[in-house]
Amino acid sequence: MTGLFDRRSVFQVIGGLLQNPSLLDEYVLTQEDFNGDSFHQIVFSSIYNLHNQGVSIIDCFALDSFISSYEKQYRIFTSNNGIDYVNDAISMCEPENFIYNYNRVKKFSLLRYYVSQNMDITAIYNPNLIDPVEQEREQKKFDSLSIEDIIETVEIKYVTTAKERFSSAQEKHGQLAGTGLIDLIMSFKENPELGFPMQSKFMNALLRGARRSTFYLRSGGTGSGKSRLSFADTCMTAVPWIFNLDDNKWEYTGFSSPSLIITTELSVQEVQTIIVAFVSGVNEDHITENEYKEGEFERVLQAAEYIASSPLYIEPIPDFDIDDIKNTIKKYYREKGVLNVNFDYLHTSLKLISQISNISKGMKIREDQVLFMFSDALKTIANDYKIHIDSATQLSGDYKNAQEKDQTILRGSKAIADRIDVGYILLPPSKTELEAVKPILQNGIYAKPNMIYHLYKCRRGKITRVKVWLHVNLGNCRAKDLFVTTFDNELIPVDALTIESANKILKQHSVDEKDLEATEEEMIEAAKSFLNF
Repeated sequence: MTGLFDRRSVFQVIGGLLQNPSLLDEYVLTQEDFNGDSFHQIVFSSIYNLHNQGVSIIDCFALDSFISSYEKQYRIFTSNNGIDYVNDAISMCEPENFIYNYNRVKKFSLLRYYVSQNMDITAIYNPNLIDPVEQEREQKKFDSLSIEDIIETVEIKYVTTAKERFSSAQEKHGQLAGTGLIDLIMSFKENPELGFPMQSKFMNALLRGARRSTFYLRSGGTGSGKSRLSFADTCMTAVPWIFNLDDNKWEYTGFSSPSLIITTELSVQEVQTIIVAFVSGVNEDHITENEYKEGEFERVLQAAEYIASSPLYIEPIPDFDIDDIKNTIKKYYREKGVLNVNFDYLHTSLKLISQISNISKGMKIREDQVLFMFSDALKTIANDYKIHIDSATQLSGDYKNAQEKDQTILRGSKAIADRIDVGYILLPPSKTELEAVKPILQNGIYAKPNMIYHLYKCRRGKITRVKVWLHVNLGNCRAKDLFVTTFDNELIPVDALTIESANKILKQHSVDEKDLEATEEEMIEAAKSFLNF
């Protein structure tokens, strides 16, 4: 190793890429990662270009043929015995150590970048040590650091320390408890703390909508529809037109707030068919199997136009860690103004586990600890950017036997509930529950419920530990409110005025399919009406 360029790790990485070029699809490498030596830069760039051109077997003959087209580069390649180097790299590389060597290459690349920016890196790695004992100690310290650790160290030294030393007192977060309190009280008087609308008007009443700076968590068993119903709520925020199946006409909601769906398991196309089914009210299988009933195809096309003109974004991230999700949210917040994020859904991934393992310096971390750290990160993002985040989890295997449906049956970690603002569980009613509400159903007012939201946590809410009974059609993701009970199945009143007011606003701005355009004045009026009801 010379200075800030580890030739042994570069040799191993190049050998790994030659043996398996598809690693370039998984691990990000650029020319800058090899800019400590022109020969290695040429070899890497040639591998990279050949792979992008679809060459599946990259050996000394392929590289020699490719590089020979460039006189200067070929001269460097041959003067460094390039063919022998490539053959040795292929035969002597250790594929099982690729990740370790990849990380070392990236770390030294990062250090070279800092040096190019005239930053002092000796606190991270000092390449000028002479004493062998000190060199060994320095190597162990450097090996223990992740790229994130290095970046954080530099940020603390050059950013945080500077802020603490030179920022004015007004920029600090600490303050007297009474500072700005009157203004805060008056702001609630003019604009009560209400969030984005949710499909269930009962949930709007209980939670005051999907509020900003909050993290909501809905949980359910496999196939319960938690993702589908969460996408429906996101559409309520982002898509201003929803088809009313009862009145057979389009309703203008007045909401078109930039929103993001981050999907970790479903493809973009799968998410698209779910949201167009909700907006149009047409069952998804009618769309995917081309079995439309009269008028449905036209509704779907109209819904597609509304969705296309709405600020609703989809970002697929199948393998992720905390930084991937944080950076994606930050990007859409800054570039698109996104205020509502749907992360589907909260679970571990290989990349996430690897990241937490690096943070813990190799200590064994349980799944519940990983999920707790992840939920803590999501809550922090919601606070920092004043956005709403909605996510979901699976339930543990014994949830059917639980007497009460609350955080104790969350799969992986019930500690997740410590960081959320709202938590509720989506489950079909059991035979015992249906028997308990028979007196409520006997009057014939309500349809038979087939789903329940078990609301076990509502920070800053007036009511919690209640059940919202629903009739749900998972085909078009529509949920119809029925009634609300305690966890003991006793009927309780919900703010009917809130629900009626919301419906009144919708009806005032609803139109037949022949008249689908809303004026700018109508859009502003509808938004103000909802916020002031």
